[in-house]
Amino acid sequence: MSQRDGKILHDYKTLPDGGPRPPRRRHGWPWFAAGLAVPLALVLMVSNGPDAALSKIEPEITQAEDAADADKPLADTAASAALAPEDSIGTTPGPTPAPETETEPADGTRVVMQVGRGDTLERLFRRNDLRIADMFEMLRDDSARRHLTVLRPGDRIIVHHDEGRVLHVERELDEIRVLHVTRGSDEGASFDTRIEEREVEVRVATAHARIRSSLFNAGRAAGIADSITMRLAGLFQWDIDFALEIREGDEFRVIYEELWRDGERLRHGNILAAEFTNRGRKYRAVRFDMDDGADYFTPEGRSVRKAFIRAPVDFTRIS
Repeated sequence: MSQRDGKILHDYKTLPDGGPRPPRRRHGWPWFAAGLAVPLALVLMVSNGPDAALSKIEPEITQAEDAADADKPLADTAASAALAPEDSIGTTPGPTPAPETETEPADGTRVVMQVGRGDTLERLFRRNDLRIADMFEMLRDDSARRHLTVLRPGDRIIVHHDEGRVLHVERELDEIRVLHVTRGSDEGASFDTRIEEREVEVRVATAHARIRSSLFNAGRAAGIADSITMRLAGLFQWDIDFALEIREGDEFRVIYEELWRDGERLRHGNILAAEFTNRGRKYRAVRFDMDDGADYFTPEGRSVRKAFIRAPVDFTRIS
């Protein structure tokens, strides 16, 4: 556009006097494109050129290093391994050792069957993939049938088997007795049943307590179980009303058995002798074993049992 007589004239309009139009302005687009292309080409040359050259050189360097390592004597390799730190020694992969396998015991695989609520011996056998025919063969023995058919929740039965073929069954009947049912040595032989009695040490213990609040609290303070306290009250229930006649200051002494095995106390045993002092009067009882069972007597030889007990209801049955 141009300016004439104070007016702005656009170049696409004809001038009033018909004169020539002013020359158009030329744009510099080619130079702008060239200015972008040159730096871009330089960037591509810098990024691709050295890497490409390096990629060609690296295989040759690696091959040269491998050839040099192959020419090294074995002594140099062993020396470098000896000088390596302990953490690095052993990290070099070597031959993979064979996995350790646990060998089966000589008496077969051992499985411990825990008796749950509603479980029977047959259900336990089926759950552990044991042969039912072996179970019926074992139960033909009277002793095995008596001790294996009556199960309580929490009981454990240990079975040794060879791929389901029963070799040995073991069940703990109590702290002393263990039932063993073993397959005969001959192929197809029946089972042999025996009851093993383990050695249990019987120790004699004594306790003395004075009643401050209640009979059971006094027994716990003396370190005896509630079962011993209940038996003690049962011994003297014909002479003392333990529900109404116990007073603060009453005291008792008791001599009883404890059953131990392998240094562990299993449970309390029988009361051997006891003395109870109630309101200043002493009562004594001593255990005596007879042919028809054991019973308790006074030091004078009279039975502690009488026609009537002091309480209208047995103290040991009061909750």
